Amino acid sequence: MQRSISISAPIPLISNRPASPPRLVPEVRLKVASIAWAAVLIAVGLDPTAATADDGHAAAVIALRGATDALAIGTSTKGRAGSKAGSGLYALHGEYQTYLETSDAYVRGPSGFTSRNPLARIAEGYVVVDTAAEGDPKALASDLEALGLEDPAVFGHMVSGRLPIPAIPALENLASLRFARPAYARTLLGSVTSQGDVAMRADIARSTFGVDGTGVTVGTLSDSFDCLGGAVTGVASGDLPAGIVVLEEIRDCQGATDEGRGMMEIIHDIAPGASQAFHTAFEGQASFAQGIIDLANAGAKVITDDILYFAEPMFQDGIIAQAVDQVKARGISYFSAAGNDGRQSYESPFRGSGQFIDLGAGGEELHDFDAGPGVDICQRITIPAGQSVTVAFQWDQPFFSVSGMPGSNSDLDILLTDAACTRFRGVDPEADGFPNFSGTSAAAPHAAGIAALITERNPSFGADNIYSVLKSTAIDMDDPATPGIFDTGFDPGTGHGLVQADAALDRVPPLVEIRPVAPRTICGPNACPVLLNCQLTTSTGTLCTNQIGIFVPARILRRARDATEPATQQRPIRFASARASLQPGETRGVRLQLTPRGKRIVRQRNPRRFRARLMITSMNGASVTNIPIMIRIR
Repeated sequence: MQRSISISAPIPLISNRPASPPRLVPEVRLKVASIAWAAVLIAVGLDPTAATADDGHAAAVIALRGATDALAIGTSTKGRAGSKAGSGLYALHGEYQTYLETSDAYVRGPSGFTSRNPLARIAEGYVVVDTAAEGDPKALASDLEALGLEDPAVFGHMVSGRLPIPAIPALENLASLRFARPAYARTLLGSVTSQGDVAMRADIARSTFGVDGTGVTVGTLSDSFDCLGGAVTGVASGDLPAGIVVLEEIRDCQGATDEGRGMMEIIHDIAPGASQAFHTAFEGQASFAQGIIDLANAGAKVITDDILYFAEPMFQDGIIAQAVDQVKARGISYFSAAGNDGRQSYESPFRGSGQFIDLGAGGEELHDFDAGPGVDICQRITIPAGQSVTVAFQWDQPFFSVSGMPGSNSDLDILLTDAACTRFRGVDPEADGFPNFSGTSAAAPHAAGIAALITERNPSFGADNIYSVLKSTAIDMDDPATPGIFDTGFDPGTGHGLVQADAALDRVPPLVEIRPVAPRTICGPNACPVLLNCQLTTSTGTLCTNQIGIFVPARILRRARDATEPATQQRPIRFASARASLQPGETRGVRLQLTPRGKRIVRQRNPRRFRARLMITSMNGASVTNIPIMIRIR
């Protein structure tokens, strides 16, 4: 289950170099992704046409002011650099060393340091990193802890945690380390005032089907839960449920927005009876993946997140997607913010242009963006003045951090040029096989809330069935990006449409489909008639079919002078049973046939009236509803 969705602006010049000869074969497929972040990525002291690119991560942060430039992608035969810590970490280390020489550092210490890189998670002289192990990830975690790594998390081949910035150069000496990079992540929810409860008809669904999420735990992963200190007020005002379980909060609150609490308020609006749990997802990919497992282990039946990690693979399942697969296999429904930028991408097989460039790393052949007979080595992008764009780029070869050896056998570069595509100013945004972009709005927690209602109605309905009914009952919506025609069915702009909670729940059969109309019966010598009702509606298109049984305490049989029943018998005894099949909405009497023991009780007619239990079992035997019933013998 891939979480990542590529998003990108028109990008340009691609150069292609294998880690070792021969040159990259033409079948390699490229994908470039970007998203404009006007409010997040700030141009830092650049000249009017200047640009910066961070080559230590899959995401190259390009900040331009009123400039129209082009990028290029190409290939060369130069091997990748030997550095285990990418330039993103070394740039950060250099900034920190410069800061330590200032008077501000003398007064404020590590807490006063800030980086020009807006994506790096920094606090108190530490940076959150994702690392890949050369061999045993636990051995790597131990070595990193010796360098001062705090809060280590291990998942798959990866280790995440908070590394002291001064320890960055020492990473080169770790034989257990393949590479280390800053853990770049962001939330996708943003500020929102939700009207989804009414728009999705969740209020109608709750009243119609008598569900509110009771008995279901919903887990949320985001940046933070209570860094801003509003959780107590939220519980008091009824915006949050009482008893929220916080498995792990973000360690420091620097830059935290409590979007997790915002998501949980939305879930509480939709499913007010559901219990809730939280785990931060902002401590690196391995911590995020383990948080998914931890929420499942804590009893969550529905999990949602709104976090995007730039280094999640596009062409294979990364460790976060693998964790999602694991919990889904346990019957847990998972909802992730997916992003609304699917059209902003470029994807193509690598096409050699026959043109080469030497940036000091050997000849790199440039990608041909012209799919026809012509050759075009550049693609134009325009960024408004004062705004920025983040570019993520990768190709369809295995991630070492996911698959282990040998990892990607190629290294590709994105190059920034001038508008005329004549002067190259770019650098390698990713030289280690550790690329990508992933991941949208408040839609994920809204859908998670409805999943909680569905799960309460039928705990064994299953994640795939939940996804199916949500999609099949959604109101189809038109994609605003394609005016003039109505886009029937799925489209990139609106997905499957607007979820309708009441219509979805109408398609969900209750776990036990049959209920007694009146919890009493009068038993004759052979059977006990019970008036039953089928709770299904005609929209489900199936019969109500359940196994019905009456169980009585063992003492009742002993009172019936049954000498064969030992005095030590404590377990209830089956008194009568039947298999019932009713039409949707039908109410009728069903005769439960007495068992031999039940007939002995009726023959003795002692006692003439007693209490028993009516047990209704799903046909797969997975669930039982246990209802008290009064029995009278005529």
